[in-house]
Amino acid sequence: MRQQDCFKLFDKHFNHIKQEFLNHKNQTKLNQHDFSDGAGTYVKGEWYAIGISCMDIKVQNEKLYPILYSILNKFPYKMNCAFMVVEPNTSIGTHKDKEGGWRYQLCIDDGGGDNSGLDYCFVNKDGWPQTETHIFKTGNSIVIQPGIMPHNGWNNNKNKRVTLLLDFFNENCYNKKLYNEYYKKYDNAFNLEQLVRTYEQRKVA
Repeated sequence: MRQQDCFKLFDKHFNHIKQEFLNHKNQTKLNQHDFSDGAGTYVKGEWYAIGISCMDIKVQNEKLYPILYSILNKFPYKMNCAFMVVEPNTSIGTHKDKEGGWRYQLCIDDGGGDNSGLDYCFVNKDGWPQTETHIFKTGNSIVIQPGIMPHNGWNNNKNKRVTLLLDFFNENCYNKKLYNEYYKKYDNAFNLEQLVRTYEQRKVA
């Protein structure tokens, strides 16, 4: 199945995916200090991840997230998927991610308000840098290239913000060499084997 068709399935089954998160929101948690890419150095506040998959390895009990896994099973060239939970009064400073690739975020819960989002910079069609602000609202989504787009994030709403995050390689740009380079960068940034081991050690039955 094509990636765009999978994105449509995320939208179609949004309520089911949200309910799966709510039913099992106390599953395996990793915070910024568990990641080897230095993600804790530019964070003020707290966030944590509930891992879902790493490459094709399911790091949760598949029976707990049947709809979500049914879509991920069809998604080509995926790398990492997790529910990202950002606490109130948290800011993530401007940075670029070393692993590159593409990142999809679907807002599961905006935290109750209009003060939770991200800024990202890109080169517009005229060749000039341009900054856009994306406000997370429950049910909306965004795709960025975190390795080439400087970006930041914040949650100043009164409650936690939850997004489904999926890192992937764009199938429209695929060739084996480029994909393998992306995989190596991702592995160097996160140490994927160690990441999977950490998920497994903390997995809730």
